[in-house]
Amino acid sequence: MHPFRENNQGSVDKIESVNKSALLYLSFGGPNTEDEILPFMENVTRGRNIPQERLIEVSKHYYLFGGKSPINEINLDIIERLKAVLKERGLLVDLYFGNRNWEPYVGDIVKDIAADGFENFFYFATSAYSSYSGCRQYREDVSRAMDQLSDASAIKLPHFYNRRGFVQPFIDDIIEKVTSLDMPLTEIEICYSAHSVPLSMVEASFYTQQLGQAISYIHSKVIGHFGEEISHAKVYQSRSGPPNQPWLEPDISDHMATLQGKKGVISVPVGFISDHMEVIYDLDTLAKDNAALLNLQYLRVKTPSPSPLFIEMIADLLEEELDPSIERRVIKEVGEPFDTCGQRCCLVERPRH
Repeated sequence: MHPFRENNQGSVDKIESVNKSALLYLSFGGPNTEDEILPFMENVTRGRNIPQERLIEVSKHYYLFGGKSPINEINLDIIERLKAVLKERGLLVDLYFGNRNWEPYVGDIVKDIAADGFENFFYFATSAYSSYSGCRQYREDVSRAMDQLSDASAIKLPHFYNRRGFVQPFIDDIIEKVTSLDMPLTEIEICYSAHSVPLSMVEASFYTQQLGQAISYIHSKVIGHFGEEISHAKVYQSRSGPPNQPWLEPDISDHMATLQGKKGVISVPVGFISDHMEVIYDLDTLAKDNAALLNLQYLRVKTPSPSPLFIEMIADLLEEELDPSIERRVIKEVGEPFDTCGQRCCLVERPRH
């Protein structure tokens, strides 16, 4: 197997080797101060015709947490731990940090990588699944950033929904949370929650299929541990589109309102890698408050990024691309290795306003 390369035109080529090693850790981005919140929201929603009043309303979520997103500090911590793992493995890799929607912007960091003498570089996008917003949009941003670089190649590390470093931390903490509820398993509902997306995006990607495969594997290991079935559901959160646009449902709070005979709910943020705003607000605040109104005990499972397994997984992804002779360390019960994207993969027609 060989990694894929995106050239300056955004198409996909094959490459045989990489002369130098650089890795860009590419994230969504988030504000660091109150003054940055609204400009950040405008960046995220540019071209989507979102009313200013809605942006102001969502901006208020950040004020509950000190007027900033935790995502940047989390990412910097991940990068520091990854540096140590790469060093332990003897991999000589320079690490860079960039964002799609806030400083440090991907365009600026790509220029830095080129200025440092790297003709080719790898990048890790912080989304486990395929979709327009979780994969192709990252690829488009990198491609645009490379427009002024004549001979550079950017190699995206594969999706990781089928990797032990992503699923095992969920399994371990679900087992711990189920045990801590101290109630009959028949009274517990496990809600596997992921980011809702428009149905048009679903139809153009493998998002729901990959999500379903990951959930099935995780839940099978949980019930295998307890030796008894536990009720579960695939739910969604963080919808942001207009009411007349169909998005994935049900919302986690709507689902909890339909539960009969349940006394405890465990939410599993299976669509996310870290405790950023959509986890600490939509699950730890909004869903938790709604569970209290429904007289449900509520616990939220940890995201995988604090786990050493997650850091080792990123190193695995890079090592496999540096040496194509290494077998892909995927859990084939979850999904086969997925290395290349078609020209229209995850491509969503942009709505006209």
